[in-house]
Amino acid sequence: MTPLELPLEAVVEELERSLPALLGATIRPRLVRARYCDALRDMGVLVPLTEELAPLFGALDGEGWGRLAMYVEALDGEDIYAQVSRAAQLDADPLRLSAVAFPGFAASTDLHTLDLLSRSAHRREEIARAWLLRLGIGIQGESTEESVERLDRLDYARLLDDVERVKASAADRAGFVRELQEKAERAMNPRGKW
Repeated sequence: MTPLELPLEAVVEELERSLPALLGATIRPRLVRARYCDALRDMGVLVPLTEELAPLFGALDGEGWGRLAMYVEALDGEDIYAQVSRAAQLDADPLRLSAVAFPGFAASTDLHTLDLLSRSAHRREEIARAWLLRLGIGIQGESTEESVERLDRLDYARLLDDVERVKASAADRAGFVRELQEKAERAMNPRGKW
C-alpha cells in the first residue's frame, strides 16, 4: 500500500479557498456539524453517536466552529478528500478521528483565528501541517521528521511564548540598568550631614 501523502501547497490552497466566505460570516454550528457528519458518512466512516460527539462540539467557540467549517470545506478538494478518506478508513475509531483531527483539532487551535489565518501564510502553513499530522497523512517530498521539524519552527504558541520571554528579559534588564543608574547617582551625590 502506498503511503498517505499530499502536497502541502494543495492543502494550504484548499484551506485558504474557504476563508473569504467564512470571514465575518455567521457560522451556523448545526450546519457545520451536519456537513461534518455527512463527510464522515461519504468517506464510509461510522459517525459517532451524538452524545459521544457532544463534548467535542461543546468545546468549540465561534472561531472553533469557523475552523471546523474550514476543515470540512477543504474536503471538497478531490485529492484531499481521497487521502483523508483513506486515513479515516484506516482508523478503527471514528471518535478518535473526530477528537484528533476535526472538532477536537478545531478546539485545540484557538490561537489561529480565521482573521489571522487569512492574513498569514505562515499560520496557514502551520495549520495545514498540523492537520495533516493529526490525520496521519504525510507531506509529499518530506520525511515525517522533516515535517515535524518544520511544524515546530512554525509553532505559533511557542513563538508567542518566546516573545513574552524576550519582553520579560528586556524588562528585567531595564530594571537592572535603572538600579545601576540610581546607585551611580547616589555615589555621585552623597548625602551628608552638612
